[in-house]
Amino acid sequence: MNRARTLVFGVLAAAFAVGAASADEPAAESTVRNEVRATVDAVNAAVRAGISPAGLVEMLFAPDLVAVGEGEPGARRGGRAYAAVVKEHWDAMGPDGQKKCLLALAEETGVSSADVYASFFTLTCEPNPPSVTEASVIRGIYVWKRLPEGWRVVLEQWGVGALGL
Repeated sequence: MNRARTLVFGVLAAAFAVGAASADEPAAESTVRNEVRATVDAVNAAVRAGISPAGLVEMLFAPDLVAVGEGEPGARRGGRAYAAVVKEHWDAMGPDGQKKCLLALAEETGVSSADVYASFFTLTCEPNPPSVTEASVIRGIYVWKRLPEGWRVVLEQWGVGALGL
């Protein structure tokens, strides 16, 4: 098993173990889910308001982010370095195409502890002719961590297509 896959499975196993341990605390889980949802809502609003790729990365991802994507040659490390990936995606969407994308969590699949939240997500983008003529969906999993500056994604794994949950 390659190093990136081992890291992904290790972090996911730890996140789910922590979440399972807190299953007896539905009120705490609900609070964490609401806090993470508020972060996602703020990210969507910032994208629609015209935030830069670097600003989005600072708002959404932890400095020690590890991201693995379908078709990528390996893991990408570091939140700041991920700004180039975001910019590349946005450029492919055409002028202001990123404003037609909506990040959403599949909350019914989430598990949490006081400082970690893991959930599947989708990024759904509407067409933006002439650059993008069809809607697209990216599915994945986020592992969030509570940091002093708020909830940030520390692990992202994504692929093309809907979740099918």
